[in-house]
Amino acid sequence: MPDPVEKLDLVMAGAITAESDISISPPDHKEKVELATVLTLPEKSVWRGGHIVKTVYIPGSSVRGALRNGAARAVAADRADRQRWMTPEDFLLVAKGGIKDRREAGRDERIVDYEAAEKLRRDEPVVSLFGVMAEKIAGRWQIGDAVPVDPVTPDRKGRGVRSHPFQRSPELAGYMSEDAYEKFLEQDKKRVEANVDEGKAERLDKKIRNEKRRPEPDNDRIGEWEAESKKLKEKAGELRKEAGGVVNVQQVLGGWQAIPEGTRMNHRMRLRDVTGDELAWAFFALRRLAREGRLGAHESRGEGYFRAEYDLRLARDGGDFEKAGKLRIEDFGLHLDSEDRVLETAFGRSPEDLLNPVSEDPA
Repeated sequence: MPDPVEKLDLVMAGAITAESDISISPPDHKEKVELATVLTLPEKSVWRGGHIVKTVYIPGSSVRGALRNGAARAVAADRADRQRWMTPEDFLLVAKGGIKDRREAGRDERIVDYEAAEKLRRDEPVVSLFGVMAEKIAGRWQIGDAVPVDPVTPDRKGRGVRSHPFQRSPELAGYMSEDAYEKFLEQDKKRVEANVDEGKAERLDKKIRNEKRRPEPDNDRIGEWEAESKKLKEKAGELRKEAGGVVNVQQVLGGWQAIPEGTRMNHRMRLRDVTGDELAWAFFALRRLAREGRLGAHESRGEGYFRAEYDLRLARDGGDFEKAGKLRIEDFGLHLDSEDRVLETAFGRSPEDLLNPVSEDPA
């Protein structure tokens, strides 16, 4: 019987400091300013100086996305080098947690295959750390919001564009199976067509509502519009069914908000019940993020640069937490100041060792 695997619990509590403006704009955070759509930072209430005040902040999901994407891109690049091509669906499973609307029809979501989940955790450590919504696998890396020590109310900045991952990073195509990527592009084209048709139908529906409010509505015109709207919606439904999902159409954005340079933000993360391998993968993801050196959007404008420092506390197999040193992200590098053997070992694992583990099977 194999020895039980030691479970580790690492708490990282510290701060992120903006070394340039940082723009983080979730898709549902926007407002109209005249005719322009301005992407806004999320806000939350915090207790400061004996009062509850509002401040913008960086959502933990944005930090999580930066960490996960960096690790997933490294996995895709390594497998491409070894001719083990990923499909776009494989990549989205590792990088985004899968596509929820591609689940099998009629599947009972209350049933969880625990053996399959554990196998996926072993085969894809990035999945184990961050989770897979499509398979109901919870991530073991808890990542909190980065909240300014002193509340921040940002101003509006210039214009920009939002696109989906493969539009933003076309070099990802080189990491994909060629046939699968061509199929994905065809499906993506159908998704965009479906979005356009739905937009046309929505505009027709609005015209129908306005016409019906008139004292003497033109019923013949209403009938024509209703028939056209129905046809567009049916076509969009068929296209979406063939494509198996939905993506956002590329958008021109009328400005954005940013957390100002110099802002210091409290931040906490926790790796809970992870194995030594998963801890090493977490350091790998942090090192990739440190090498990138930035968070958020508007890279071409020099935004998103940051540094961070964390105090570390480590517990083993459910024991008490003990101080375990410090972790720093600065100067495009990840730095560990610790004498703990477990942390030093995980931190010292090379990318080659993680990406190409030696199989323990006799074959």
